[in-house]
Amino acid sequence: KEGRNRYTGWFQLTIKGITRDVMIPFTRIRLRSAVRYQGRFTLNRLDFGVGESSMLLDRDVTVSIRLQVPEG
Repeated sequence: KEGRNRYTGWFQLTIKGITRDVMIPFTRIRLRSAVRYQGRFTLNRLDFGVGESSMLLDRDVTVSIRLQVPEG
């Protein structure tokens, strides 16, 4: 827990059969009948075999996640 409704978690992310540990800061927001988790993190796409090295494309990409879970 990093603060009010703010957390940081370590997760295993698999893309194209390659698994890496990633740290994802996220928020937890209580809604009327659900809980929403949302966060954003940056990763090097080449670490997961996505594309090739390029002068035009950045290696780092930002991934945004949003998950809503019904309570009950």
